[in-house]
Amino acid sequence: MINNVIFDILNKKMKDNDNYINLISRSSQIIQQAEREHKELLEFKSLFFGISELTKDFIWWKCWDCESKQHYYKYANKKFNDKFFGLYDLPFEEQLNYVQGKTDLFLLAKYRHDKNIKHSYGDLCVSTDIHCMRQGIKQIENGLKPYACNYVEMGVIGTKPLILDVQKIPLFDGQCSCPKCQEMHGYCGTMGIALNKTDFFSQIDLDQLVKEQKLEKLDECVYWLQPDTNFNWDKLKI
Repeated sequence: MINNVIFDILNKKMKDNDNYINLISRSSQIIQQAEREHKELLEFKSLFFGISELTKDFIWWKCWDCESKQHYYKYANKKFNDKFFGLYDLPFEEQLNYVQGKTDLFLLAKYRHDKNIKHSYGDLCVSTDIHCMRQGIKQIENGLKPYACNYVEMGVIGTKPLILDVQKIPLFDGQCSCPKCQEMHGYCGTMGIALNKTDFFSQIDLDQLVKEQKLEKLDECVYWLQPDTNFNWDKLKI
């Protein structure tokens, strides 16, 4: 009888030990998988940063905060930071730390103050971010995939005019967990890319395209290229 009890105890301990070994083994596999995924993310981040710095375009990523109803920068490449925020004296990593978590209006107000420079792009960026967001939400509500919005933004930095060909795409991440934003279908921000097209668009009669309903004029300095509108820009040069 005593031997049976001892045997049962030993058998239970062996099973517990096997379970413990299996748990350690699974934990080790999970840790190794996490390490591989972390390494892949670092490699992707390095690749993304490399591409964004090689391109001639301005590239950025903004997150949406549902409580303040504002977009905050998550990332902006060096060309963007140099041109729009005057951060050319800072190394890229310091630029990223500087812009993260800040809005266009905050960054541009500081730039205007520090450099005593004319800069008209703050309000333009905010208005097209909101427009892009609303277009994306409308697409989601209609059961469609959100599309990138194409804008022509006309402004001034310093004494020089700047006309940008801007592409912005709304980002969604399932259903938003914040009760205040449930109607927004998980909208979480925008990614954008812009190219300096000042010389090109200076030769285009944009208001004529508005009359032809190929562009929609959102305000005095912003035009929206209607979706599914196809025409040859080069043939429109004055």
